[in-house]
Amino acid sequence: MFKQERVHRKVLRKVKKQFVTVTVLGGLVGLGAQAVSAQEVSDQPTKVTEATELTPTEEVAVEAQEDRLDELEAPVDDEIGEGEEAPLTEADTIEMQTVSSFADTDEVKEQVATDKLATSNRAKAATDNKEQVKEAENKEKKKYRRATIMHTNDFHGRLSAKGDSRYDLGFAHVKTLADKYRELADEFIMVDAGDTIHGTNETNLSEGKNAIDLLNKLGYKAFVPGNHEFNYGLDRLLELTNNEENTFKTISSNVEYKDTGKQVFDSFVEWEVFGKKIGIFGITAQDTPTTTHPKNVEDIRFTDEIEATKKQVEQLSEQFSHLVALTHVGHNIDKKIAQAVPELDVIIGGHSHTPVISGEMVGNTLVSQAWEYGKMIGLVHLDFDEDGNLVKKTAETITLEENFELKDNRGKQENILDVLPSSTVGNTDDIKRETVEEDPEVKAMLDKFKASLDEKLNEVIGESSVDLNGARDAVRKRETNLANFVADAIREFSGADISVINGGSIRTSLAAGELTVGSVIEVLPFINTVETINIPGREIKDALEHSVRLLPEEQNGGFLQISGMKVAVDLTRPAGDRIVGVSVGDEPLDLDRTYAVASSDFTLAGGDGYNMFTKYEIANVSGELFSDAVINHIKAQKGPINPKVDGRITISDKALTDSDLQELGLTRLGAKAADQPAEGASEQATEQPTQEEQANNAKAQESQDAQKATNKPAEARSTAKEALVKEKLQEENEQKKAGVRLPDTATGAWALGLIGLTSLVSGLGTTKFARKD
Repeated sequence: MFKQERVHRKVLRKVKKQFVTVTVLGGLVGLGAQAVSAQEVSDQPTKVTEATELTPTEEVAVEAQEDRLDELEAPVDDEIGEGEEAPLTEADTIEMQTVSSFADTDEVKEQVATDKLATSNRAKAATDNKEQVKEAENKEKKKYRRATIMHTNDFHGRLSAKGDSRYDLGFAHVKTLADKYRELADEFIMVDAGDTIHGTNETNLSEGKNAIDLLNKLGYKAFVPGNHEFNYGLDRLLELTNNEENTFKTISSNVEYKDTGKQVFDSFVEWEVFGKKIGIFGITAQDTPTTTHPKNVEDIRFTDEIEATKKQVEQLSEQFSHLVALTHVGHNIDKKIAQAVPELDVIIGGHSHTPVISGEMVGNTLVSQAWEYGKMIGLVHLDFDEDGNLVKKTAETITLEENFELKDNRGKQENILDVLPSSTVGNTDDIKRETVEEDPEVKAMLDKFKASLDEKLNEVIGESSVDLNGARDAVRKRETNLANFVADAIREFSGADISVINGGSIRTSLAAGELTVGSVIEVLPFINTVETINIPGREIKDALEHSVRLLPEEQNGGFLQISGMKVAVDLTRPAGDRIVGVSVGDEPLDLDRTYAVASSDFTLAGGDGYNMFTKYEIANVSGELFSDAVINHIKAQKGPINPKVDGRITISDKALTDSDLQELGLTRLGAKAADQPAEGASEQATEQPTQEEQANNAKAQESQDAQKATNKPAEARSTAKEALVKEKLQEENEQKKAGVRLPDTATGAWALGLIGLTSLVSGLGTTKFARKD
């Protein structure tokens, strides 16, 4: 009885299992039918058990059949996979029917047979379908062919890995990646979207040749000049790009000579894939004359990007099956082009330093860009069917796996995702990570460049007849002869009315004697470039007030060294109202007049807290490094240089009277009548701060140093925290002067609070930003 019951429960389990499969495939209607049938069958075991008792011979037969059923299930389940039922052969069906014959209920027998047959048919259909899908996939792989474009942009001279940034791949890694994806694709080319041959000593000291050599080594096919490609002048750019030995063609269809209207560069390059011709044409930013030195492009003009694109599409559509625009105009303009010229298949861009993770579809146009400095490399994939039709367009970006696993000097984990800008387009989870080694041949080229660089750094460019003072405690609080020379060089290069440079950018002094390229770079090691803005006189006055607000403290990297101006500072007056006299040239500063001011990209972006500059658009982005401007200024001198402290900045710890200002060649500026000292008060000594006050001011200075960790406007605005610390310190000092003293416990608690707040400000600045003051 027990064995007979076990057999029937086995049959019923199989029936239920088969029904589950049938109902899943059949949908909700089958699910309801299965529930009813299962209920009917589930009532049968008791009846069967009561009706019949097996003989010993029958029991043996049942055990044999049960074992046979298990044998049938196991191998087929393994073959077809978990959750699927095996197709039953005719013999299997007979065996199942033999087992079910022990049930004395006709309904059970009929149900079992019906279910097994249905499941068998379903399973066979599923198996056939799998084979069809597999066959279709294989056919698909053979049917479509892939053409891949690897693209780079905005390297700005970062040729080697981990150059100016720890995340830079460098061209040796790019070469390895190019070799890999060249093997994976049916057709493969490389293109560059500009701003590549200028920006660091690796490129600048060879005037771009090192970068051009690398583009040739990697086998680039096309290159569009960006605005900073013109930094060496048009003649030098043409010398580099018109070389017949270049593997690539320099293309830009909207740059023409002013006198003849003739195009300066070729418009396009042809790429044939799978019997189809793809045209790749170049577009350069129309505002290039304001983003390089105007003298470098004075003989050429840059036409409207969208109109130039429309013209190219009209001219090339009959010649090419598909069109790709290689641009250096910025992602926003790329999208406008895509909207205005929907015939374009792909736009590969640069200029705005935008990470476009997986491309961005604008209408039917795929728009891609690969961030900056070689931190990422871009790929555009074009899939064609066997008839040569473009059926799919995709894009992706690549970086190194190690960029997700870096650690800082304190062992804190760092991640490339932490430095992605807010302009990033797409899902950062889609960034493709690669683990590759540097190509040895390209690495050898870079090592050779470095050796040549060392030789170049030793080049003698001039001589100084005096020691040049760049000491930290000097350039950050007063005028020095070296600071004057640097500021004069920047003003002369830019052609601006005045120049202002942060004292913290000057890093060392130089002894009298020979001056080399390397010695100038030691003085100005940062990759700061010359930019110009147009601002009213009142903003210049505010900037000067910001410059001297912490005097007489020494460690103020934001102290401004100047050229084209003369300034008088009265330290007896409160911070924010210390500038009592200013002249520009031979005229008093006009608070309402607009002046052209040259400075570094760092300072004009709000570095050192100069937020007043960020309200105005940059009038000219020269791309010229500070160090290069100074080197050229030295070379232009006839004989040894002999800069002096000429009195352009007067800082007095005694009140300055009108007669004092007249002796300096200045007139009083912006002082309130109630605050003006009486005649004769100029001899009155300024009260010196106590040691406690100096200590407290030093704490405020630490907060200021932390603030200088940023070179972006939004980051510089954290000075509010510094201001809070200073306000509290000033309040405490005033209380002490008035004879008010807090209890020792309160004083200790206040000191701890100040230290904590200052540490917080310093920590936030150091952690979030990495800048060069």
